Amino acid sequence: MQAVNVESVLWLAQAFTPGMAERGFGRIVFITSDTVWSPPSPVLLPYIASKEALLAIMRTLAVTLGPDGIAVSAVAPGLTDTPPARAVNTAEVFDATVAQQALKRRLAPDDTAAAVAYLVSGRRRGAGQSDDEKAATSRIRGTGCYLAAARGTVGPVEPRTTSSGWKTRPL
Repeated sequence: MQAVNVESVLWLAQAFTPGMAERGFGRIVFITSDTVWSPPSPVLLPYIASKEALLAIMRTLAVTLGPDGIAVSAVAPGLTDTPPARAVNTAEVFDATVAQQALKRRLAPDDTAAAVAYLVSGRRRGAGQSDDEKAATSRIRGTGCYLAAARGTVGPVEPRTTSSGWKTRPL
């Protein structure tokens, strides 16, 4: 689980951020899970730990890469109606989840895709920033998706080369 949900994103970020930094612009969006805020079951501990690790990676990369014009964000969808989710969740579980949402229907993959599309678009300047060093999270109105954005990841920035060593240090 850690290899897929944690190590792979580090390798991808290491591979693609040099080009983003050269252009002075880039967007990285992680897909986490709302289970990190209210874990449903101890059985999901490895999954939840790997998704929480993504939030920590997001915060760290945002501080490191923000000065190069690279915004780093995350989307944390709720229970989404997919074949794998239907295989392990009953209709009652889906109904209970829907009852807690403002949007009174099951979430679909398109809901998460729309949140990601918004984050990578130019329309998000200034959205989701917090006043402190912690990441700000906000529930997308009417859905079961959360957005997270770390301070310093949005807004106009001057392109520069960082001295952090992030782009060249092997993992």
